[in-house]
Amino acid sequence: NDIQPDASQAPVIQFTKINPTKYKVKVRNATKPYTLVFSEAYNKKWQLFLQEKELLSEPSSIKHFNGEIIEGKHKNQFIDLDIFNQSQGKVIAAANHTNANGYANAWTISPEDVDGKTEYDLILAFAPQKDFYIYFVISSVSVVFLCLYLLIYSYRKKNEKK
Repeated sequence: NDIQPDASQAPVIQFTKINPTKYKVKVRNATKPYTLVFSEAYNKKWQLFLQEKELLSEPSSIKHFNGEIIEGKHKNQFIDLDIFNQSQGKVIAAANHTNANGYANAWTISPEDVDGKTEYDLILAFAPQKDFYIYFVISSVSVVFLCLYLLIYSYRKKNEKK
């Protein structure tokens, strides 16, 4: 006997890609534990954050699996300033983050993980991206100051020869 999952109990998932390291996920009708599979190469540094405030709805563009999974209109923001916002939410299901299908990330999420809510918003983010943004800003500022220093230095050298 194969036990088939009851499709009527599956939550409705809407996801929107912000950039390759961050996704917004809206979950609706999640009354039972379920597995959220993210089809990117498995890395333990992917984290799920439960949002305290509701995220804005994104217009849907593509529906999968009879409307159980809705793909929002994707963005491609290089720098997402929200990553510095300390209220990303609380990390959930970290102990239940596993490898799925031999390569993907999967989280088993139960109602206890989300404070018993049946409708909630998640942020799926790659944790090291925050460090990348910090070092990118430091490097950029350093290059600007180095260029300014070289310009000032060459201007002074040129004026000393006169």
